Amino acid sequence: MDYEQVLERFITLTGMDEDTAIKWQWLCNDAIISIANRLKSNVNADESCGRLSAAAAALAFYNYTVLKGDDKISSFKAGDVTIGFSNSLSVDGLTLWQQAERSVADLLTDHSFIFKRVK
Repeated sequence: MDYEQVLERFITLTGMDEDTAIKWQWLCNDAIISIANRLKSNVNADESCGRLSAAAAALAFYNYTVLKGDDKISSFKAGDVTIGFSNSLSVDGLTLWQQAERSVADLLTDHSFIFKRVK
């Protein structure tokens, strides 16, 4: 993966300038490490650099949206007090990450499904 590509895409996704993005660059590094740790052993990361960098940027953006959170009250109920929040930014980030993850699924090991026999 190419750190510069990941950071450039992250900046584009967030709409922030390069100076602001510097304080969030650790998210890009963490995303690169996370994707690299999931690579299948037979995958040449250099051959799929563009796809993997795009996925890492999407993961960094999703993590940014979760941390930044624009929680808004979406519902309120007075009896037995219920307050509902919506975070449309993190929903968008999650959707983008899920699409990116699917686009590189052939390159990554799948940690989201386990099939075990019950004794």
